Amino acid sequence: MKIRIDKWISDSSEYSRKEVKNFFKYNKIKLNGEVVKKSGMIVDTDNDMVTLLEKEIIYEEKIYIMLNKPSGYISSAIVEGEKTIMELLDLKYQRRLFPIGRLDKDTEGLILLTNDGQYSHKLMHPNKKVSKIYYVEVDNDLEEKFVDIFSSGVDIGDYFTKPATLKIINETTCTLEIQEGKFHQVKRMFEAVGCEVIYLKRIQIGKLELDENLKNGEYRKLNQEETEKALIGD
Repeated sequence: MKIRIDKWISDSSEYSRKEVKNFFKYNKIKLNGEVVKKSGMIVDTDNDMVTLLEKEIIYEEKIYIMLNKPSGYISSAIVEGEKTIMELLDLKYQRRLFPIGRLDKDTEGLILLTNDGQYSHKLMHPNKKVSKIYYVEVDNDLEEKFVDIFSSGVDIGDYFTKPATLKIINETTCTLEIQEGKFHQVKRMFEAVGCEVIYLKRIQIGKLELDENLKNGEYRKLNQEETEKALIGD
């Protein structure tokens, strides 16, 4: 792919386009080992090598990240007075990426971030019927009849949910699989059967499971197979 060299560096580092231009003034940027002075030079991402401060800058066109979201962070861009998941990323990703969907502030677990708008649209589109699976802990005993109630859809006040799959683990813990993402949906579904959610964690999107090696607040890139797994619906 042919792009401007300043875009290559700003897209793949923690520096803004304006900051990158200053590096050209001081001969800090090289193309294939030769100093470059023009920020508008067109380069080939497949064949050229760009270095900044003697460090190679690897160009990444499309980025897909799995983050294990901690409780207490909101799933959006920077908001004054709030901790956001963007603060958990390296600076070079904070400007480029956006979250796909959202998790409630007190909900933990799997959330994906990308700079690929088409991928995000595919993942979020209702026709794709991509499932999300949550691990849930509640304050009251889970009854077997809840399995049938959830499988028929639940009236949560202003909306009747689509069928969901409830799997009871023990008296107060379970997993819930849904294909929607209405506001506080999981919590409201359990409230409808007399239970309060005391802990909620998303553990799977499509066929993509949260990496159990990721601690709260940690993230890693997805490989191509994993990005495709997330898109697998019914």
